[in-house]
Amino acid sequence: MFQLLDDTSRLNAMGYEILLMGDFNGRCVGVCEHTGKNKLCSLPSYNGSRLLQFIDASQMIVANTMNCCTGHFTRILNNQRSAIDYVFLTKSLSENVSSVVIDDSGRFDLHSDHVLIRLTLICKPIVQKKTQNEKCVWKINDKTDWTLFQKKT
Repeated sequence: MFQLLDDTSRLNAMGYEILLMGDFNGRCVGVCEHTGKNKLCSLPSYNGSRLLQFIDASQMIVANTMNCCTGHFTRILNNQRSAIDYVFLTKSLSENVSSVVIDDSGRFDLHSDHVLIRLTLICKPIVQKKTQNEKCVWKINDKTDWTLFQKKT
């Protein structure tokens, strides 16, 4: 867990967007009795407590608790239901999430005790803007690339 926290913090500081998804084998999300939406637990399991520490230290967002999330239970085996699979992502990446669907109704049979989690991101193209102060200096001679010159000026 410490290596993951270190890597996550380092990569995030370098400007990378991070998305972690999987079976984290800890309960740290429950259902709000007022809204019926997912929220972070006040009484997590032992591993859930460690996950909450990781979330706090790394400043990651739990997609399972976002308003656009439907469904709750990520592991269903006979009559046992639990939420132990999560999607963690950086705050800036979370702003591009349009939906999170946890298939706790069993619509998609994965032949597993875990259910499908689908996260939909709105991808925006990266546009690099030319700064106002950028200057181009050209040494014009018989080898000048006029096509490049026209693009740059």
